[in-house]
Amino acid sequence: DDATGAAWTEAARAALGPSRVTTAFTVEPALAGAAPWSIAPWLTALLNGPEDTAIRAQQGAVRVTGSVADDPTAARFLDAVRAAAPPSWSIEDGLTRVGEADVAAVEAALETVLALGPIAFETNSASLTAEGQRIVQRAAQALRTAPSLQIAVEGHTDSSGSEPNNVRLSQARAETVVAALATLGVEPARLTAEGFGSRRPIADNATPEGRRINRRIEFRVRQGDTQ
Repeated sequence: DDATGAAWTEAARAALGPSRVTTAFTVEPALAGAAPWSIAPWLTALLNGPEDTAIRAQQGAVRVTGSVADDPTAARFLDAVRAAAPPSWSIEDGLTRVGEADVAAVEAALETVLALGPIAFETNSASLTAEGQRIVQRAAQALRTAPSLQIAVEGHTDSSGSEPNNVRLSQARAETVVAALATLGVEPARLTAEGFGSRRPIADNATPEGRRINRRIEFRVRQGDTQ
C-alpha cells in the first residue's frame, strides 16, 4: 500500500540522501505491510555492484538483471544480493555477460570472414597475397568492434618440408597478420602471434587439397583480464 511505499522511500533517503532517491511504486494490496527494514542491504548491494544492474524483489523471490562483464563479476554481485535477501528467498540470475556475448559475436564474425577464403601468403613466404590482405582487412573490422578482447593469431602449415622450417614459417606468417591488424587499427597490446608448424592439421596432408586446408591462420578470442 501507499504507507509501505512511503516507508521504503524514507529508508532509502536515510541511507543515500534525499537528492539521490526517486520513487515509482506500483501498489499491490497483497503485499501490504511488507517491512522496509531490509532495504539497506539491497541498496548496499546495488551501490557496490556493477553499473547498469537492477534488483527486483517480490515476496519470496529476487530477480537480478542488467549487464556485467563476465561470470566472476556476476558471481560477486549475486553473492551480495543473496546476502541481503532473507535465507528462504530464491535468487534468479537474469544478468547478461557482456564480455561473453562479445566473444561469441566476434568469433562468429571471424568465422564469416574466413569463410570467404583463407588468409593467403606467397609460396614459402610470410608475405600476404592481395586476397590475403583483403581478408585481414575484414578481420580487422570485426576485431575493432570489441576492443576489450584479446586475440591470439595462430599460424599453421602443411607437412611439406622440415618441421623446424614449418614452425619458423608459421610463426612469421602469424606475426605478419598481427602487424597488419595493428596498422588497421587493432590495438597491438591485444594481439599475440604463435606458429605451430604442421603439428595441428585439420585435413589429410597426403592430398593436395588437405595440404591447402592445413596452410591457414586461425584466431583465438578471449575476454581481456579484469582486475
